[in-house]
Amino acid sequence: ILHIDEFKGSSDAGTYQMSICNGDTHKLHDILPDRSQTSLMKYFEQLDREPEICVMDMWLPFKRAVNKTWKNTIIVADKFHYVRQIQWALKKVRIRVQEKSKQNKKLKRYWKLFARNTNKLTNAQVLRLKELLAMDGELLEAYRIKAFFDRYVTGNEGEKAHEYFDEWLDLVQNSKILEIKNLVKTFENWY
Repeated sequence: ILHIDEFKGSSDAGTYQMSICNGDTHKLHDILPDRSQTSLMKYFEQLDREPEICVMDMWLPFKRAVNKTWKNTIIVADKFHYVRQIQWALKKVRIRVQEKSKQNKKLKRYWKLFARNTNKLTNAQVLRLKELLAMDGELLEAYRIKAFFDRYVTGNEGEKAHEYFDEWLDLVQNSKILEIKNLVKTFENWY
């Protein structure tokens, strides 16, 4: 298992560098001076064997480098990056609703409630969130889509998570909310 991710560094080759970690031992294997697809492919070609799994963020050049170098490696988008996509979509809906709402100060003040994992809210937070979600139907729908993901997709493993992900993707595809619909392309590309 190989993990690749970029980080902000200070090499002469660019602003971003790339870390390569062993997914079995979780130890740093190497650091590349940049995050280009070409550099990554050259590095991959030097490795003595093809990894079974490669975990990465959702940056397309990483995916292309793996696909062009290795034909049998399974690519996995890391959890942080796909959850972040959902968080960003909900945030865009909240901000849009906030800008047109007379109660925009409440939506702005309690923004962290929208970002928290649904499974980790206290009873008081759930009540406050219900009050905020009652302000707008689109905000409520967007949050329900995020909450479904929190509860069922990230809360399960294996085949069950796969089934729930398919259900969740149906919810996203059937949504009329532009910010949510934009998730479809991203997730279908990584499916």
